Amino acid sequence: MLTLNLDKMNFRPYGLHLCLMIASFFLIISSCNQQKQSDSGGDVLSGNPKDQLETINDQIKVDSLNPELFDQKAMLLLEREQFNDALASIRKAIVLNPRNPDYYISLSDIYLSLGKIKNCKESLEKAIEIDPTNNDAILKLAELSLIIKDYEKVRKLTNRAIENQSVNPRAYFIKGYAFLEMGDTNSAIGSMIRTIEQDGTFYGAYMQLGLLYSLKNDRIAVDYFNSALRIEPESIEALYALAMFYQENEDFESAQENYHKILQIDPGNKFALYNIGYIELVINENFTIAREYFSQVIEIDPMYADAYYNKGYCFELEGNLDDARRNYNQTLQVQPNHSKAIGGLNRLDEKSRQ
Repeated sequence: MLTLNLDKMNFRPYGLHLCLMIASFFLIISSCNQQKQSDSGGDVLSGNPKDQLETINDQIKVDSLNPELFDQKAMLLLEREQFNDALASIRKAIVLNPRNPDYYISLSDIYLSLGKIKNCKESLEKAIEIDPTNNDAILKLAELSLIIKDYEKVRKLTNRAIENQSVNPRAYFIKGYAFLEMGDTNSAIGSMIRTIEQDGTFYGAYMQLGLLYSLKNDRIAVDYFNSALRIEPESIEALYALAMFYQENEDFESAQENYHKILQIDPGNKFALYNIGYIELVINENFTIAREYFSQVIEIDPMYADAYYNKGYCFELEGNLDDARRNYNQTLQVQPNHSKAIGGLNRLDEKSRQ
C-alpha cells in the first residue's frame, strides 16, 4: 500500500462563519416581516396561502374600503412573489389611509424584495415621519443601512430605537451585527449578549455568539449553539456550526454525531456527507468508507471537485492507482488547475517510473 502524509487541512467547506452570519442576519429580517404579518393579519392569515388570498378577496368584496384587508392581501402576494399585484394592493391601502405607518412599512418590504433600495428607504422614512417612535420602521431602516454598510446611520437608528423602547432585543442584535461587520468583535459580543438577556428565544443572537466564540476557539461556543438548537431543534446551520467547532477542536466523534443528525434531517446534505468522509479518510483511515461518502457527494453534486480528489486519494492510499488517476483526471475536468489533483497525478507518475 502506498503511504502518504494525510493533510489535516484537506478540503473542507470554506467560508462557514461568514456564510452563517449572513444567513442568520437575513433570517432575522425575514422573521421580523413574518411577525408583522402575523400581528396584523390575525386568523385571516392562517392556513394555505391560496385559501388565505381567496378569503381576503371575499372580505374585500364585502368591505372594499377597509385598508387593512389590502395590506394583508399585499403581504400574501409578496409571499407568493407576485410583486406587481402586491404593490397595487398596498398602494390601495395607502390611498384609503395615507397616515398609517404600517402600510409604508409593508411597501418597503415589497420594494426591498424587488431590490429597489431607494424606494424602500423612502417608504421607511415616510413611516417614521408619520410616527417618529415606530420601532419597526426605525429598525427596518437600520437593517437597510446595514445592508448598504452605512454603519454610522445604523448606530444612530438603533440608539434611537433603544431610547424609545429600552427593552429592544432586535435593536441590540442589529447594532451588534454592525459592530461585527466593522471588526469590533468585543462590542458585537456585548450587544448580542444584551439581545439574549432581553429575549432568551432570539435564535440569531445565539448563533452569532456561537460563531464569534468559535473564532476565539472558546468552548462556550458549544453552549450557544446548543441554545440555538433548543429554539430550533432541526436547524441545519446550528448543527453544522457545532459539528465544525468539534471537528476543528479534534473532537471527531462529536463532530460526526452532529453531521449524522444533519443527515437525519437532510439526507442529501453534501457538506455533512463530505465532512464525514473527510474524518473517515484523515482521522480514522477508513478509506473504503470514506470513498462511499465522497461518492454520495458526487451523486448529489457532480461538480464538487474536492470530492473527486478525495475519492481518488482514497484509491491511492489503498494502492488502486488506476482508479486514483481516473478520479484525479475527473477533478481537473471539473476544476482545471486543481493543485492537489495535479500533485496526485505527479505522485502517480513518479510511482509508475519506480
